Amino acid sequence: MVTIVVVPNTVGPITNTAQVTANQPDLIPSNNTATATTNVNPVTDLSISKSDNLDPVIAGTDLTYSLTVTNSGPSPATGVTITDALPSTVTYLSASSGCSNPSGTVTCTLGNLAVNGSKTVTISVRVKSSTTGQVSNTASVSGNVFDSNTNNNSATETTAVQKRTDLTLSKLDNPDPVIAGNNLSYTLVVTNNGPSDVTGAGAIVISDPLPAQVTFISASTGCSLAAGTVTCSLGNLVSGSGSSVNIVVKVNSSTTGQISNTASVTTTLDHIPGNNSASALTTVNTQANLSLTKVGSPSSVLPEDNITYNLTVTNNGPSDATGVILTDNLPSAVIFVSAPGCSQAGSVVTCNLGTIASSSNKPATIVVKVKDNATGSVQNTASVTSGVTDPAPANNSANISTSIGEFNKVYLPLVTKPAPAILSIHNDNTGGNVTFSVLGTGVSCTVPNNTTQLCGAFPPGAYTVQVTSPCGPPATFTRDYGSGPVTTRVFCK
Repeated sequence: MVTIVVVPNTVGPITNTAQVTANQPDLIPSNNTATATTNVNPVTDLSISKSDNLDPVIAGTDLTYSLTVTNSGPSPATGVTITDALPSTVTYLSASSGCSNPSGTVTCTLGNLAVNGSKTVTISVRVKSSTTGQVSNTASVSGNVFDSNTNNNSATETTAVQKRTDLTLSKLDNPDPVIAGNNLSYTLVVTNNGPSDVTGAGAIVISDPLPAQVTFISASTGCSLAAGTVTCSLGNLVSGSGSSVNIVVKVNSSTTGQISNTASVTTTLDHIPGNNSASALTTVNTQANLSLTKVGSPSSVLPEDNITYNLTVTNNGPSDATGVILTDNLPSAVIFVSAPGCSQAGSVVTCNLGTIASSSNKPATIVVKVKDNATGSVQNTASVTSGVTDPAPANNSANISTSIGEFNKVYLPLVTKPAPAILSIHNDNTGGNVTFSVLGTGVSCTVPNNTTQLCGAFPPGAYTVQVTSPCGPPATFTRDYGSGPVTTRVFCK
């Protein structure tokens, strides 16, 4: 028996002829040879191995697979092809020459592979930013030649996937500058620079400790206020995307200068925490709309009577008003009497009211006496200023007019004994009836328009008088009546 080894590249039938000979003549030489034909079938043993780089991989970054095919023979392999159906958690990027990816399955045509020969291809993919857990990938090899061992014709590589992100925070203020007492809006934008998605309720938290110069008004859905800090819980944030929240505050009316506000964002996946905070510096201006009202009492007087002016300065905001000064230039028809808390220099009364908070007011009272020779009416104007810009100065002054009644006395020749006071009233075209009453004497009369009428007699002395006329509100005053006839003229100024 003779044992031979078939040459590896042999294909088709093998024909082998043997011959026998001897030293003596062979009587029948025709049967001294024999031939055998053997059909040769090629056999291979293809195997594939697979490795990954990197492992673990970060979701959103690239992953490279190395696939090596080896032919352990005994025959050469032809038509060798690798097939790799990529998992849904990755995106194809590139592969070695001879590979293609028509529809999610990478096919690499390797051609012939000698006995004990091998070839390696690489496939690059990007792990999707939303991937969690692990990525499993299986590739297989096949050829045209019979494979004696198909158990090693596929290989699976499982890659652990980790998540990592880079969140950044930006902050905008509006308006800037802001008026103290008005609202200020902060817009905070969180951007996920990846590479991985952030998922899960509350995975991202914005924290904004509000400065002392503001009062919380409102915030976006998902935000809440506790102990002066606004906390906003965000949900999923895909790599490369952003999300914003809005916080509205009211600047305290007493604020001046600037407001600094710093917010921060946190997540367990952030590997670059240095850009997780943002600040906004807002300039604060002030405006206070001051208004002045003035009421004089009484509305009509006689010479030597007092007039009381009640003045009220109101700050309609939005800011507190500082350095508020009320000034009243008294007319020449009056003499200064008093003004509690104020000062007087010549005809000018000055009241330093200090600071008036927004939506509040401060009063002042000035008392003057009408000079004995004054006639007509008293015109008095006061004004108010402050150290804060007033957006509506037209209401910073107030004027009031007080009528002065006029009395003309007509005296008869002197008599030796006191005579009663005889009072006549002249209605000097007031436009209606005048009622004149000397209280405590029973003397009272109603005098028609443009008429003189004897009102009555009473003992001389000082009396309280009440007058009702079309000239204005009822007036009450005190007069000292002597003996004899007296005519009092009532007219409107």
